[in-house]
Amino acid sequence: MLLEGFYTVLSHTANETGFCATISLNKEHKIYKAHFPGNAITPGACIVQILKDLMCLHFDKKYSFNPISNVKFLNVLKPEETTEVTYNIKYRFDKRKIKVDAIVADEDKTYAKISGFFNEL
Repeated sequence: MLLEGFYTVLSHTANETGFCATISLNKEHKIYKAHFPGNAITPGACIVQILKDLMCLHFDKKYSFNPISNVKFLNVLKPEETTEVTYNIKYRFDKRKIKVDAIVADEDKTYAKISGFFNEL
């Protein structure tokens, strides 16, 4: 994982079209001290990186994005307000790639929608 200590996977449940993973953000992580002091928010790049980490964890393989076709950040994810979010990930195999559509949300808000492809490394 690139983001060592940034989050913890609380649950991981597979279904017929993908999987759901709930994570807990570490609001004390050094990233939040820089992004932004006194008003910490989860960087969009970190939200996307967690998706990649979860795909690697789920399949027990290394993947790279190729390419991310769409990312929409819909709400600001502040670790002081929200520490747990769920990644609802749907995937399908498309030739030598995996097509992924993910929604990052909690019970009240959707924080991001991410679509793209992964290649196995």
